[in-house]
Amino acid sequence: DADGGGLFTSTYLSILNSDLSNNRAEGNDSGGGAVVADSASVFLTNSSLTVNRTTGSSGHGGALFAVRCALFLRGATISQNRATGALADGGGIAAFVSDLTVNGSTVAFNEAESGGGIAFVAADENLISVENSIVARNADFSAASDLRLVAEPELISVQASLIGDNRGTDLTEAQTPDEFGNLIG
Repeated sequence: DADGGGLFTSTYLSILNSDLSNNRAEGNDSGGGAVVADSASVFLTNSSLTVNRTTGSSGHGGALFAVRCALFLRGATISQNRATGALADGGGIAAFVSDLTVNGSTVAFNEAESGGGIAFVAADENLISVENSIVARNADFSAASDLRLVAEPELISVQASLIGDNRGTDLTEAQTPDEFGNLIG
């Protein structure tokens, strides 16, 4: 089993103006084709994670896999990543028991068995915030192609964003901007 085809951190990681591409984490329970974070703070700013892969029976986070972390994405592109296997989740990002902030970023064209774009599984008080971002055109083989959100609705904030497919969420479809400025398919 392997974690972090490109980078692994258990403290602090800042990726600025960078491109992490074509990395692979291999093994039956692999995670983070490009980056794995465990109990860390991760800042991804004006950077891209593209064409990264996890392989095996249950890959997590084709590009980024985080457990017990604080993740901040600003001006990031997470694209063309893939988590493979029958139990794979988070083609772009898998964040478990973590806080996730996505601002001014694009998560698109990623693939996994579940949660093609982002798989977010919260504990009691973990928050996910998506603002001024695009999460669309991701693929999966279940019912959560762009977002798989396992969290209480009050812990989820989506504002001024485009969400391509609302399956896997409690978000209401909005073909014109909703009260928060979102377009949700």
